[in-house]
Amino acid sequence: MYNAKSSIADYSDRLKQISEFCFDAMFRGIKHQDETCDKPRSSNRTLSGVTANVSNEVNNLPVCLQRRPSSLPKNWRHKFQCDDARNLSASPADFKAQKRLSATQSYVERATGHVQSVPDASPITASGRESTQGMSTQLQGLAFLAPDTIALKIFSYLDPVSLCQASRCCYSWHELSTDSYLWKSLSCRKPYLFSPSLLNSLIIKYTKNDTGEISWRKVFSEQYRISSNWRKGRCFIKEFSGHSEGVSCIQFDDERIVSGSFDTTIKVWNIGSNSILLAQTLTGHSKTVRCLHLSGNRLVSGSKDCTLKVWEMEKKENWSSIACKATMIGHSDAVRSVDVCGERVISGSYDCLIKLWDIKTGACLNTLRGHTAPILCVQSDDDKIISGSADTCIKIWDYSGSCLQTLTGHRDSVACLQFDSKRIISGSFDWTIRVWDINTGEHIRTIDWRTAEGHNRAVRCLQADDQRFLSGSDDKTIKVWNIETGERLVTLRSTGYGITCLQFSDTRIVSGSYDNKVLLWDFTV
Repeated sequence: MYNAKSSIADYSDRLKQISEFCFDAMFRGIKHQDETCDKPRSSNRTLSGVTANVSNEVNNLPVCLQRRPSSLPKNWRHKFQCDDARNLSASPADFKAQKRLSATQSYVERATGHVQSVPDASPITASGRESTQGMSTQLQGLAFLAPDTIALKIFSYLDPVSLCQASRCCYSWHELSTDSYLWKSLSCRKPYLFSPSLLNSLIIKYTKNDTGEISWRKVFSEQYRISSNWRKGRCFIKEFSGHSEGVSCIQFDDERIVSGSFDTTIKVWNIGSNSILLAQTLTGHSKTVRCLHLSGNRLVSGSKDCTLKVWEMEKKENWSSIACKATMIGHSDAVRSVDVCGERVISGSYDCLIKLWDIKTGACLNTLRGHTAPILCVQSDDDKIISGSADTCIKIWDYSGSCLQTLTGHRDSVACLQFDSKRIISGSFDWTIRVWDINTGEHIRTIDWRTAEGHNRAVRCLQADDQRFLSGSDDKTIKVWNIETGERLVTLRSTGYGITCLQFSDTRIVSGSYDNKVLLWDFTV
């Protein structure tokens, strides 16, 4: 490859000058063929001619690209081939410009160290313009004038499809486009970047045991396939049937799915098999199980019997066990929502109260009062608690019990919410999803069925990550949204009844509905 000591800016200017010259030679001042010529020319013939103006532009090339006395054989003569020479007219200036263009092309081939068969140009049309066929082939050598590091930097700005197309142009571009640096950078770029756990699992999968080398191209290929499946709604659906009444809440991890039902039971399913024979059933609540939270081997459940239970799930290679470790009593009505932050359990109830519990002892640590109607959803982090209620309000609390802010705007009960460092997303029985600024409380946007392809029934469940959020509704659909713009990405339709609960990861969605079934939507297919 051509070895130069110039700076990156010098190479950029040089490439720009070369490309401008080639495009001018391709599109301007070319003598067109007489319309009376009845035999087409073959695509491997030289240009029929260029205008005298091109020769002036050749002189403006960098010194290293200008024709030198020793660059061509002394006895070189340009032979002008055509099927009907009588129909062509070319001036001495045309031949001179053509000669210099050929010299430039010859220099590019020698600089790259690759002998490429590059056709000069495709036939000239009767309208006086040259076809673009073969243009990309003529310009292939231009990228080789830069060192590998600069060429890789240029290639790093390509999207995956363009990078794959570039790899098919020639051998040298193929070598550049398969460099691990390019595919590693794509693997860490949105929207292909998922959670660290998925990336780590793919790295382990595509690491060669003998050399320890990571095939980043295969890693990215897997990420791209999963991302494409999400965009197109392409997935495999697996049904888990076993509850005798509707499914009210759901949680899952890499190995199991936990579902709570109106039949008062909790079932733990093996995520790899939907056989009821492999499912474990937890009995302990006397009424509908309304909420669940799974973290590691610890499960917390809330019920209409006004209690919360903490379950310890232990799994070994040949056996597993589940035991109730604590029961929390304090609410006077149904426990509708639960969240866990560290060693604290936060519960919201139909008695309009939010309670904080010690997860080890089961003791009530604090009670938050302020809502005037049943509390339907709570979520927390290390600093704050956010709750939604049937009084149509969203409240932000600190752990001392002080209400920091109240958000109003929904016209019906706030059934679900999620928040991160920037925003709060809430879903309501008024069929809308609203996005709020978490710092100022300002309303950012409303997603409804009239203006944003939203739901046309009550929105019952939400979950979000750093790229998208999902919503489930009584209209039997799950919708996937861009978290930054609110754009609908895809709609997944259930064949059963309305969606009551959902949770998702990088590769799966698990949902429950009133038809007693749990559905696993797998996007790795």
